[in-house]
Amino acid sequence: MTQWIGGLGIIFTMIIILRSSGTSIMRLYNAEGRSERILPSIRNTSKIILYIYLFLTVVGVFLFIISGLPLFDSIFYTFVSLSTGGFALNSNSILYYNNGWVELAAMVVMILGSINFALVYLLFKRKFREFFNDIETKVAIIIIPLFIIIVSVALIEFNVYGNISENIRFGAFQIVSAISTTGLQTVFYPEILNSWPAITFFIIIISMIIGGGSGSTSGGIKWLRIGLLFKAIFWQIKSFLLPGAVIPKKINHFQGLKVNNDLLRITGLFIFLYIFVYVISVLIVLSYYNNLSQVLFEIASAMGNVGLTSGILTPNSPDFIKIVFMIDFWLGRLEIWPVLLVLFMGLATIKDKLRFNH
Repeated sequence: MTQWIGGLGIIFTMIIILRSSGTSIMRLYNAEGRSERILPSIRNTSKIILYIYLFLTVVGVFLFIISGLPLFDSIFYTFVSLSTGGFALNSNSILYYNNGWVELAAMVVMILGSINFALVYLLFKRKFREFFNDIETKVAIIIIPLFIIIVSVALIEFNVYGNISENIRFGAFQIVSAISTTGLQTVFYPEILNSWPAITFFIIIISMIIGGGSGSTSGGIKWLRIGLLFKAIFWQIKSFLLPGAVIPKKINHFQGLKVNNDLLRITGLFIFLYIFVYVISVLIVLSYYNNLSQVLFEIASAMGNVGLTSGILTPNSPDFIKIVFMIDFWLGRLEIWPVLLVLFMGLATIKDKLRFNH
């Protein structure tokens, strides 16, 4: 239940429950990392998103039931899959059932949880063209199948699971779980490290760093920023080829997204800061654990709020390392800008007090 509510957003849930002024609601809404409005009113937007979330929950429970799970297990795995939380009833995660239909249901629910709720709303309104033309949808349609194909082909080439269907089954599930930042598993780290080709391991790390859609329950850098980054690269190359020409900067996104240099700069800075924090965290943890592949995997999982593990973090881990991971969890959940704003405001307050006392 905690993961299910957390997927929707604790602050977001309070917006629906509490009565407050328009300005206060706007600040709370933005603090949750959301920017798009489905309706002009933020409170009405919040209610629409809640209704969508409840509907997707019912769909998830239905899918798990018809896949063969008992009612309680169906509710449980819907809550942790839709919220892209990833807790499991058994230490073997979803592999406990060893059922391809259960895994397929989980993949569908995980993908639903990683799609921007504003885009899901377009599907409810039967605006299919707008949905498929959206930059986030295009990024997802390109990245997810591409990564699944790469991993599956590599597994087939190395004959890891004996037949083509099993290689695709295990490869596809791990990619969807990683890119949706859910963390449910049918293969565990020792097997991935020892039996899977190196390229598959690298693709899983990249998937966890990219994450899901903006305005969804997923973590990571998000599809919208990845789309903007590649669009910006394309526009820059075009400007080099056509010096002096006016390059139109336009993308298809929900209710229009004004693309300007400020937006591109903020997007680039966010991606840089995300990678910077990732590298610093890796360097710190490497000073305690002399295993680069495990550390790269674990930090990517922590910052994306994924939950896939290499086994590094245990109850016996040094307290300092636990604190580093807690900071990564926090930064990944709240995103970097709100945290930096809080830190700078705190430092400014301390500086003003010291100056006043002096």
